[in-house]
Amino acid sequence: MQHLPGQDGETYKVPLIGDANVGKTSIVGRFTSERFTGNTTPTVGVSTAQVTIKNKDRDVKLTIWDTAGQEKFRSLVPLYTRHASLLILVFDITNEESFNGCEDWVTKVRGDMGIKCPIFLCANKIDLNACVTREQIDEWGREHDCQVFYTSAQTGTGIDELFNAVGAKLGNAVQKSQFGPSPNLTKANTRKGCC
Repeated sequence: MQHLPGQDGETYKVPLIGDANVGKTSIVGRFTSERFTGNTTPTVGVSTAQVTIKNKDRDVKLTIWDTAGQEKFRSLVPLYTRHASLLILVFDITNEESFNGCEDWVTKVRGDMGIKCPIFLCANKIDLNACVTREQIDEWGREHDCQVFYTSAQTGTGIDELFNAVGAKLGNAVQKSQFGPSPNLTKANTRKGCC
């Protein structure tokens, strides 16, 4: 899948969330500029990048939000995630604490804030020695209804696959809503009997 600078039209909001130092900025940099910059400074607030992903016969336009993971910015999470089309929850596979923190992130966005959009779980830094097993990660993803991706911003492994899946998920959601009835509406007023 090819990605191009964002263009006019409908754009999908895709925030990357997760603890500090898990590689969110590096993932965005690897995808948007195809290079790795090590030792980035922590994101303050948020930065955004606009891209267009070619998905089959349609362009899927994204605004990727690279959010701060530090505790002092957690109060801004509702602002970053409001009206999100899809969330990417990133953790560092070499840092068990960041993996354990995923529970809090999902509780905050799904429970406290009531966000219903899909969440992709991104296990980053797979080029390094992991302290969390793939079995643990895959099980966590199943339990929380999160599709799981394994990436390395440093080597580029899995980065295109992650964003290709974002484009496919959002592109397919648009096609379903344009070409078929919403599953929630098909049987809403169905009655049996004469009255």
